[in-house]
Amino acid sequence: MSLAVLLLAGCATVPPPVASTTPAVQQAAWLPPTEAGNARALNTYFYDLAALQAGQITHLRVVQIGDSHTAGDFFSGDLRDAWQARYGNGGIGTRVAGLPYIGVRQKDMSITQTGLWHYHNSLTDHAFTDYGLSGFTAVSRAAGASLSLAVTDPRGFDKGFVDFAPSHRGGYLQILVDGIVIKTVSTYGAEGMLAHVTFQAPARGAHRLTLVAEAAGIKILDWNTERDDPGIIFDSFGVVGATAGITQNWNPEIVSHQLAFLRPGLIIVAYGTNEGAEQNFDPQAYAATYGKLLYDLHHWSPGSAVLIISPTDGAHQDHACVQAGGQNCPWLMLPALAAVRQVQALESQLHYAAVWNAAGPMWARGGMNGWAAVTPPLGRGDHLHFTAAGYALLADALDDWLSAQFAAYTQAHAAGHS
Repeated sequence: MSLAVLLLAGCATVPPPVASTTPAVQQAAWLPPTEAGNARALNTYFYDLAALQAGQITHLRVVQIGDSHTAGDFFSGDLRDAWQARYGNGGIGTRVAGLPYIGVRQKDMSITQTGLWHYHNSLTDHAFTDYGLSGFTAVSRAAGASLSLAVTDPRGFDKGFVDFAPSHRGGYLQILVDGIVIKTVSTYGAEGMLAHVTFQAPARGAHRLTLVAEAAGIKILDWNTERDDPGIIFDSFGVVGATAGITQNWNPEIVSHQLAFLRPGLIIVAYGTNEGAEQNFDPQAYAATYGKLLYDLHHWSPGSAVLIISPTDGAHQDHACVQAGGQNCPWLMLPALAAVRQVQALESQLHYAAVWNAAGPMWARGGMNGWAAVTPPLGRGDHLHFTAAGYALLADALDDWLSAQFAAYTQAHAAGHS
């Protein structure tokens, strides 16, 4: 597949600017889309999607990386459910291994651990360097420590893989499926590299994957479960509090090899809320960081289309009012959201990426302040995150937008997939 071609796309309606001193959430700084550019940017993904529908390929993978909006797996989980219902269920896909923080949520699976584990977080722990796409690495602290995931879908999974980072300390890792030892692998090897171990379930419709570390110091990056049935596979990796800069802490050798194995048709990049909250946001520095991320993704995975999800609306309470002990302090837009959206839009033009404005569906209902005020609420009380219903509406909006673009593509290229 060829490199995805230039696009800037998003919401067709450009709302009026709102001054940063008002209680309303920001509704400005969006560049009008071009339909022709939209079609070109996602061409490679739509080509693969049409091939999947025509039975010419069996699986099509989507990878999403982002902040807490991705980490909660509400938005990405709703997208996965919608696309798998329409195009076929290829399985849950790849996730961070284990329980890297309190309250971790992964839709359609439950996760348990035994024994001692330490989790390195690429957002905060920069001395550790063996990070891949998940942004976390689970390291066993004693022999016999285990991680386990149980798929709640009654159809289960048929195969999968585990990614780990070898070390000179070595040690063995057991992979069990429904309690049966499938593989025992040595984790000894060169530091700073990726080891990718695939497995096949002993029977179709397995439900539990367990990893048992037979020594301390075994470094697990992520785990995966998939189905043999044709369809969409949706890998999702989010880190709470992350900005696009977190990717600079990942090991490029590991990430490039992961993407070479995954070969996604579409990579979704969903950062921006935390950047939008920065009081001293530097657009030039952010452009360099964001541009490098887009460049790296195309370099690591040249066959993938890239879709930017520009940040949703968000607000914070007036700090001066709060510090003065005020009651019902107004909620003001995050100070840098406009600049973040502008930078992402401009960098998308330089680095061949599509853009969907996630704030667009919110503006008609008063932005985040409006979403948080309705009954039942669509936005949470922090005016940054969403309820399950709010995330579902956002997922529906992106699904509708992409579906319309895909319909136009299939009408223009139907003969190529007959």
